[in-house]
Amino acid sequence: MKHTDELIFWFDQPPKVSLGAFNYVVEQWGCNVIYVIDHQLGAHRKLIGWDETSFPGVNIVMLDEQENQTKCIEQIFQLHPNAIHIVNGFFSNIERKIRKYILHRGLKLGFMSERPTILKYDSSIKQMIKNHLLPFKYKLAYRRYKSDVRFVLPLGLEGKHEFESFGWPKDKLYNFMYCPVLAELCTQTSNQHIEGIRFLYVGRFVKKRLATVMESVERLKGEKWSLELVGGYGADAKEIINWCNRTKNVSFGGTWPADEVGKKMQDYDVYLLATQYDGWNAQINEAIHAGLGVITTDEAVSDELISASGSGIVVQAKDDNAFYQAMQNVVEHPEIVLTWKIKAKEYRKKIHGNTVGQYLIDILDYTFYDKKNKPQCPWL
Repeated sequence: MKHTDELIFWFDQPPKVSLGAFNYVVEQWGCNVIYVIDHQLGAHRKLIGWDETSFPGVNIVMLDEQENQTKCIEQIFQLHPNAIHIVNGFFSNIERKIRKYILHRGLKLGFMSERPTILKYDSSIKQMIKNHLLPFKYKLAYRRYKSDVRFVLPLGLEGKHEFESFGWPKDKLYNFMYCPVLAELCTQTSNQHIEGIRFLYVGRFVKKRLATVMESVERLKGEKWSLELVGGYGADAKEIINWCNRTKNVSFGGTWPADEVGKKMQDYDVYLLATQYDGWNAQINEAIHAGLGVITTDEAVSDELISASGSGIVVQAKDDNAFYQAMQNVVEHPEIVLTWKIKAKEYRKKIHGNTVGQYLIDILDYTFYDKKNKPQCPWL
């Protein structure tokens, strides 16, 4: 299908976690694509090798480099009157800056959004009040944009259900994902036997994210397992590294460059993620692509990939005993991991950037180019 409209994506920061899909869209679209980015990546992202320049075929506008941001934004809308606009976040910095230019203007407009940050397991008064108010805030966004927005891309099936509860009609909702660029993997023969389970965690070193893993490790019975924690940045990094150094079968693996994570993951068996909240944890994408099994919680959002593929186990967040039992079961029955690995490898094409990118193109074609048949999510 021939595309005659330019695409303009509006981001708070460079879209590293989505580039696998977006690079494919740019390559296939056949018309001008622009990324308008509010600000550079944070220091902790740069520490792990995220760069801001690898956007092949895209025109980049960095707002934090402009002398007059308002004038720059106005010129973008003036110079590209027929463009399709995709805005990242209903309450993002970039949305606030362009709100008056996209409301009631008859634009070809869509949004991509994580679910609201409702922390179910934080019992502080401040968080409880915030949790109570967030649905009203997102219902306000629906009332504000319902006549202007042609489609919404909530992250995950869970995000889609939440946006339905805010008022968005099903025919405008397409569950989406963060889809990073996935590494070219080494050719490896499938393991036929596992001598000892190699557990892995990659990410920020914060107790909220790692407490369940650490407690589970301290309870594990048996000797044929190891755990490597990779990252080394985060509020509790020093404490967690010290824990690694004094805990049997556990090691600190340093910091891996972001672009090497997928390849390095191939040396392990099971990825661990005991998150209490995520918008979409893209490390699970990387783990599946690398052929690992995954033990995670139902607050990762990307846990839907594990449920759909059968390449691991999903437990309830904050059920520390269930997480421990999952790890212990793997240690006692390592043959489970061989099955998980096979299923991960069979499934990974469904989350490749080409697959997810084509899904986005199909959504745009259906919405703006009269393509027949509403696109269906390819990974569920």
